[in-house]
Amino acid sequence: MSDVRLVGFEELSGGALRERLLADRARFWAGSALGDDAVRALHDPLFFHQLGGFGAVALGPDDVDAGYLLGVVSADRLGVVHALAVHPDWRGRGVAVRLVERFT
Repeated sequence: MSDVRLVGFEELSGGALRERLLADRARFWAGSALGDDAVRALHDPLFFHQLGGFGAVALGPDDVDAGYLLGVVSADRLGVVHALAVHPDWRGRGVAVRLVERFT
């Protein structure tokens, strides 16, 4: 498994985190079929503020962003992953698995 620490969005500044992840979106979403406009649209501020309690970021050494998950859970406990991204330097190291496990 990867050497990352998972941190819930509620522990961070949602606006600052959103801007940081969007600034590095070309690398996080490298290889995706989604265009830049679609990737930006996935990062609606709602997921970082009102629904921030369901999102998490994986932080590597020196608190480098390794991956993140945006999701929502309904009142009847139905969970929906809205977006899941892992930085190319961290792919294949279990980051996505850890994020999903934290979410479920």
